[in-house]
Amino acid sequence: MRFKQLPTILFLMIVSLFLLIACTATDKPSVNVQPTNNGHSGGHAMDGGDHAEVPTEYKGLTNPLSANSENVLQAGQTIFQTNCVVCHGEIGRGDGVAATTLNPKPANLADEMMMSMVTDDYLFWRVRKGGIGEPFNSAMPNWENSLSEEETWQVVAYIRTLSKKQN
Repeated sequence: MRFKQLPTILFLMIVSLFLLIACTATDKPSVNVQPTNNGHSGGHAMDGGDHAEVPTEYKGLTNPLSANSENVLQAGQTIFQTNCVVCHGEIGRGDGVAATTLNPKPANLADEMMMSMVTDDYLFWRVRKGGIGEPFNSAMPNWENSLSEEETWQVVAYIRTLSKKQN
């Protein structure tokens, strides 16, 4: 085996492992789904096709970290690049290398309209619990056992910047 191919092979193995874990997770969030008629097409909960009610234990949470803090955003970016880029893409458009194999496609976190409609409690809940099972039926794994609450809030703060970085 040539050493030039080793990084590519390792990357593909990591992506495969990530997808395997994401597709075999069994945690199912308990939520109520309420269809909306807000002009959006599709059924992806974050694109407006459905509104998933934030569970009581998460409802009303707001990010306790300063979204203007360079340290918070830098930490969130590092976590995002380590864990989320493979599906959501470098700038959050839902076009990561694994996105082509996923149905539904990962949310476009760079969509300014969509991001203006989702609340901090919703984002925190989705990162913590993922999207396996109803109502989302997505491959997004839950991160509650991998990320601390502070790290989750850092990611939420960083995700909020993605829609503002678009031209």
